[in-house]
Amino acid sequence: GSQATVAAALYNGSMLLMGAGFQACVVWISRHHELLREPLAPLTRNQQLRYGVGPIAYLACIPLSFVNPVAVLIIDALVAVYYVFDQASVQRDDGTADAG
Repeated sequence: GSQATVAAALYNGSMLLMGAGFQACVVWISRHHELLREPLAPLTRNQQLRYGVGPIAYLACIPLSFVNPVAVLIIDALVAVYYVFDQASVQRDDGTADAG
C-alpha cells in the first residue's frame, strides 16, 4: 500500500546512515593504526569497494521505494545476503588470501 513506500524509504535511509557510519569507522581505523592493539594490514581498494556496496545500494533504494517497494525489498534482502559473508577474508589484490 501507500505506507509501504514510506516504510521502505525510511528503512533504507536509516540503513544508509548506519552504513555510512560503519564505512567512516573502517576508513578511520585503517588510517589510525595507533588505535589498534595489533597491526592491521592496509585495506585494498577492492576491500574498500566491497564495504561500500551497502550504502550505495541503500542510497539507490530510497527513490526506488516510491516506484516499486517490492523491488526494494528484494534488493535489501540481497544486500543482507551479501553481508552474511565475511568481506575482509576475500582474496587480496596481490592474489594472496587474506584471513581478515
